[in-house]
Order: sequence, then C-alpha cells, then structure tokens
Amino acid sequence: TDQGNNNNNNNNTKQERGSMDLAKIPKQVTQTLHVCATHKKPKKLMITLRKIRPHNNNDNNPRNKSLCLVFFGRIKTLQYVSKLLQKERDLPSQQQLHSHLSQTEREQILQNFRSGKTRILLATDLAARGVHIP
Repeated sequence: TDQGNNNNNNNNTKQERGSMDLAKIPKQVTQTLHVCATHKKPKKLMITLRKIRPHNNNDNNPRNKSLCLVFFGRIKTLQYVSKLLQKERDLPSQQQLHSHLSQTEREQILQNFRSGKTRILLATDLAARGVHIP
C-alpha cells in the first residue's frame, strides 16, 4: 500500500494517493477520510467541499474540473446532507445516487458526473457498488 499522510494541521485527517491492496487509485485522485463526532460531520463536509478546486466556467473539458464523490451509509443521511448543500450558494452542483431511483435515473446521474455537469455526487454505499467512472 502506498499511503501518504497529510495532516494539514489536523491529526484526524488522512489522505491517500497511489494504490491500495484491493484497487488501484489514479495519481490525480485524492481520498480523504475525516474522523469526527457524528454531530460535526455536516460542517466538516461543507468545509472540505469548499476546498475543491474552483470551477472554470469557460473550460468545457471535464478532466479539468474537480469532482467529489461522497459515500453515505443511509439514504436518510444522504438526503439531509443534500438539503444542506442546496442551501449553500458557493458550492458546485450536486446529485444523489441511491436505491430509490430508477435504473434510468441512476445512469443519467452517473453520466452527468462523468461529464463534469454534476461535480458532487452523493451516493449510498450500496448504490455505488460496481460503479465505474473512467
């Protein structure tokens, strides 16, 4: 496992780059894990999402856009966070991916994320199994 710790003045933040035992992660992908109390998670997520590289409206190349995929254990939590994100004007577009959507809706949401039209994808861990985003 090729892991690099980047504390960013916060001992409970861990970033990994490179390959893991079960999957290969491209070098341009950064995984971030924040360990915190449940009641602090929404605020911590908002702070993290604001750090995503700003969107350049003149650049239509999806490879130049920062994308963020956030996993949730429950649909109820995902929907709560989605409502919080909708209230924030300075955050990029977001969509939900979960089992209460039709297959057609899921495919459209994934296409929007792949193309960069949707920059934040909120997904339940069950709905995201087997999702391949090249």
